[in-house]
Amino acid sequence: LFVFGDRIVTWTAHRHTPVMVDAFRDMKGLIEGCPELASRVAVFHESYGLEEIVTLDGAVMRFLARSGQSGQGMSGDLVVMDEAFAATPAQIASLMPTLSARPNPQLLYGSSAAHATSEVLHSVMERGRAGNDPDLAYVEWSAERGECRATRCAHQVGTQGCLLDDEARWLQANPAVVRGRMQASTKGRSRR
Repeated sequence: LFVFGDRIVTWTAHRHTPVMVDAFRDMKGLIEGCPELASRVAVFHESYGLEEIVTLDGAVMRFLARSGQSGQGMSGDLVVMDEAFAATPAQIASLMPTLSARPNPQLLYGSSAAHATSEVLHSVMERGRAGNDPDLAYVEWSAERGECRATRCAHQVGTQGCLLDDEARWLQANPAVVRGRMQASTKGRSRR
């Protein structure tokens, strides 16, 4: 919005939740914390369900929930698919024509781990891991693949030799722990 001159930035999540409101408030706080950027904002619209930031030159960053099976109405120079584990093929199929009308659109997927049903995210991960898609920049934080030392491990908490209980692997997969934004003990609680 401020650096690359995008006119429309759309930040989406699979539903409107407090997390979505927090994403807007975090972005608003970052902008307000930088006088140079804050001076370029005309208005922060804070209507629940359609939060947006409008600049003095008319550019807009909107925060929307992806609705049902539709991605329509989410056009932009940059569309951020937060919580991409919940993105559906139908949403992407309806979104692509709206993006193709933009001169240089970008679609950015951000997500926690894929679920078994995360068809879109699994497809992006496969393309990214293969490393042969010239239109895809791919970054993944995960632990290196490995085998459990336990024979026929069922990954139950506390199983001696289970990779899922290896704290070093938790650090490898979670840069927020290394940066001090999350405690390693949080990962242990999540595992339990």
